[in-house]
Amino acid sequence: MKDIYEARPALRGLIRSVAYLIREAIFRSEYSTDSSSRASLNICPLGELLDMYHAHGATKCHDKVYALLGMSSDDLSKADLLPDYKVPWEELLQRLTKYLLCKEISVETWGDKEIAVIKSKGCVLGKVTSVRSDIDQDNRQHVDITFKNIPGQLGGMGEWSAHWTLQVSAKSIRDGDFIYLLQGASKPTIVRLCKDHFAIIIITATPPEDIRTNSGYIKWIVLSQSENIFTRDFLLIWDWESSLEKFQGQERYETLIRTNNSVSECSKTELEGWLDKATRIWNVALILGDSEEYEKADEKLREAVISYEIAFREVDSYRLESRYGQTPLVWAARNGYYAVVSLLLARDGIDPDLKDSWYGRTPLSWAAGNGREMVVKLLLETDKVDVESKDKEYERTPLSWAARNGHEAVVKLLLKTSKVDVESKDKEYEQTPLSWAARNGHEAVVKLLLETGRVDVESKDKYGQTPLSWAAEKGHEVVVKLLLAHYSIDPYITDESGQALLSWTMKNHLVPLFWATKNGHEAIVKLLLGTGKVDIELKDKEYERTPLSWAARNGHEAVVKLLLETGRVDIESKDKEYERTPLSWAARNGHEAVVKLLLETGRVDVESKDNKYGQTPLSWAAENGHEEVVKLLLETGKVDVESKDKYGQTPLSWAARNGHEAVVKLLLETGRVNVESKDNKYGQTPLSWAAENGNEAVVKLLLETGKVDVESKDKYGQTPLSWAARNGHEAVVKLLGVKH
Repeated sequence: MKDIYEARPALRGLIRSVAYLIREAIFRSEYSTDSSSRASLNICPLGELLDMYHAHGATKCHDKVYALLGMSSDDLSKADLLPDYKVPWEELLQRLTKYLLCKEISVETWGDKEIAVIKSKGCVLGKVTSVRSDIDQDNRQHVDITFKNIPGQLGGMGEWSAHWTLQVSAKSIRDGDFIYLLQGASKPTIVRLCKDHFAIIIITATPPEDIRTNSGYIKWIVLSQSENIFTRDFLLIWDWESSLEKFQGQERYETLIRTNNSVSECSKTELEGWLDKATRIWNVALILGDSEEYEKADEKLREAVISYEIAFREVDSYRLESRYGQTPLVWAARNGYYAVVSLLLARDGIDPDLKDSWYGRTPLSWAAGNGREMVVKLLLETDKVDVESKDKEYERTPLSWAARNGHEAVVKLLLKTSKVDVESKDKEYEQTPLSWAARNGHEAVVKLLLETGRVDVESKDKYGQTPLSWAAEKGHEVVVKLLLAHYSIDPYITDESGQALLSWTMKNHLVPLFWATKNGHEAIVKLLLGTGKVDIELKDKEYERTPLSWAARNGHEAVVKLLLETGRVDIESKDKEYERTPLSWAARNGHEAVVKLLLETGRVDVESKDNKYGQTPLSWAAENGHEEVVKLLLETGKVDVESKDKYGQTPLSWAARNGHEAVVKLLLETGRVNVESKDNKYGQTPLSWAAENGNEAVVKLLLETGKVDVESKDKYGQTPLSWAARNGHEAVVKLLGVKH
């Protein structure tokens, strides 16, 4: 028997036949029986019986159902399924399907077809990994199943495996079949992917009461009643007509869809037909994504997008990789496909507020963030969207996204609803919509938000920055103007400890004037100074630098000029870390114009040394090769060209060491430099440094003075020649060899 069973698949149904139950069906009368007279063998639930025997032939379709009632262990007194041949077949099949699954599902049937098309929400619990059928032991199928972590369920248990023993069915279970749970159903359904829908293999699988997981056992009832897991739209086809062989092909399902209008394709316009097809494929892609079938999900997404593009002649401007978390409505709203959104919203069962699974953003959030004004309007008109919905990653509202990206028309639409919180802060930076708009320079959006009269213009973000400080930092002059003109905004804002705020990092607190001076925004500095409310001598918390120090350090000539013109700046103010003056910073960084402005005040100490290296402005300029700055400093006649730093190096030593020929020349021309001066760390002369580093032109200049000792030894007994030879500077060796 077993050999025949395995060799002849077509005979499997006969082996399990219950033909004796339906053989005499033609002689039964067509009237309802009294429910009180019902007798049954109580063999197993009706769902299992149908899974086993629905493919058998019968003179009348009704007999396939009524003949099995006598074997069912179900209480059918309230099922409205008792024999009554006056009930049209299509109605009976609908009643049966809803009884087995749940009443709330949508079921389409036809008088001449033993097929039901089912639409419902549900989720994939897992996938069949192996199947073994055993006809010697009560016709059972031994099924191994891998369960996936289900969104919103059980605290996220990850992946686990289980073994189920099920009745043999008319259509055998295969590896790769999905375990699906319909919303409202008490038992799972086993389904198989067929292009753009799923075919039912077993309509009501009976699972064990206790299911083993990685962390112990869980009751099936707990698993099936977990909340927030029914997120996907399924199209299921339950076909009683096909034998196992016929079932292998999927053409008949496509024919069914077209011919019987089971998904309303034929009666619609061509546009709507393509939309239906794309939506079905997209739903399959989402389901595959949930099941971690990522490659297949991406393939289906591409198919879906092609269908949308054919229908609307649109080109998707976003990459397709890993987008199975998006619903069709999210995709259309994100891209601004008004016609697609309009048609989707008109469909039954569409949730206009459903979030994508990757970013947790609603269609409104995507449309608002991307400036899709007409789509935003459509979504708002449904009155079914949450205008305050926050995404998963940043916790930004649609208003925050629109303000951040400068979409004025969208911001206007959202504000008109009077349902938005204009002070809502995101999680990442704790910025309000006004803060984002000010930061990114969106003048029109800032204006709209200010006009509400409900925004806090002094609201601080995670780092203490206000909308004004952001606008000042980024140089958005018009936005700064708007904010300064609004209410009694104070450009000098302090924290609870009295320290100046508006930070650049967690430790560095800066007021708007600091941001503007630091970044060289002349017009904004002018605006802030014009308020008469800024303390131009205020120092930042971390470095204790004044606005003048920042501007000089970064070479912002026009800003330095504005600050000097106030007549209220301390041009000798030193920072905390290095004790450098504005002149020292400007000289070190080679800002010639700034150095000139500072020198012209006649109030700068050109010999001021920092505390870390003990270098003067001349020393810094010489070390870094800033020829014009060196020239300006020498022209004052007040600099000590022989000033030594912490390590005993003179400006000449630094210039020679780093190969700055022009600077060396300027210093030698003063006639006041000691060419034999040695540093106190290594005992090297300027010639020794130049030779060690291969600075040929500098070596030549020093040799031409006739005052250098080419035999001078440093702390380690090395001469300029030995350094040059050791480091392979052939040209220098040649120069020194001639002198030697």
